[in-house]
Amino acid sequence: MNRKLIILLCLLAVTLAACSKAETIDGTWAMVRQEYDDGTVYEGDSLPVNEYYIIDGDKAKYICRGPGAKKDVSFRLNVAEVSKGEYEFKVGDRLTFQTGKIEGKQLKFDMGDGQVFYFEKTDEVPDRTTAENEPAEKQTVTPDCAEETVTTATEENSDMAEENALKVIKEVSHIDVSSLPEGYNYAFDEPAQISKVIEYLNGLHLISRYSENPDEYDGMTWVVELSNKDGVKQTIYLFGNMFAKADAGPWFKLDYEEAEAFEKVLGKQ
Repeated sequence: MNRKLIILLCLLAVTLAACSKAETIDGTWAMVRQEYDDGTVYEGDSLPVNEYYIIDGDKAKYICRGPGAKKDVSFRLNVAEVSKGEYEFKVGDRLTFQTGKIEGKQLKFDMGDGQVFYFEKTDEVPDRTTAENEPAEKQTVTPDCAEETVTTATEENSDMAEENALKVIKEVSHIDVSSLPEGYNYAFDEPAQISKVIEYLNGLHLISRYSENPDEYDGMTWVVELSNKDGVKQTIYLFGNMFAKADAGPWFKLDYEEAEAFEKVLGKQ
């Protein structure tokens, strides 16, 4: 056989082997590195939180595990390939959580503000370990996936759904919207949009007595910070499309369809 032909065939075989080993999006990805614009780098045991993506086709589960937390924060995402090796992760159909790109053996998330997170494939999400005799405390989603006390509505409250249970402050002039864990951060200043948001919050039919326990649910928390012209502030929390509360008040149960409407009312277009 012609020597040049043999060489070409060998090169082709090497190329095909390299292509066959190209990383795919499906599988379990674990965070291995965080970089920040001030030069700070976290790797291995120095990572402040452990994050995972379990991806199967166009669906994914995101898991955030913070030190000291007794329960993982997790929620479902939709996945779509927007260009070769680049994927968009969405909450629902409209809100983009993050966009990641496969580079070699890593899945890279460039947050666009100097923060870059790197993930690599792992066999599975490690089992959570809890210290013996550690007291079980009530918890919900916090920025570093740690816990905070959850107060549920008392039995003295009516079990009827009621509007304006959050007692939203009046004459709101500015709204900040963010999420826990971090992923969204934007604001509203236009009077028409602010009016739409306040009307939505005041119109929520909230239930003060319910059988569900917020501690037993995972999900993302939307944080809606309201400010008025007098400097008065109020924070509304919407958790897991199921619960809502104002500041340190009790959790109320949400009507599911009203919770789903959040994206249309407060979602950044």
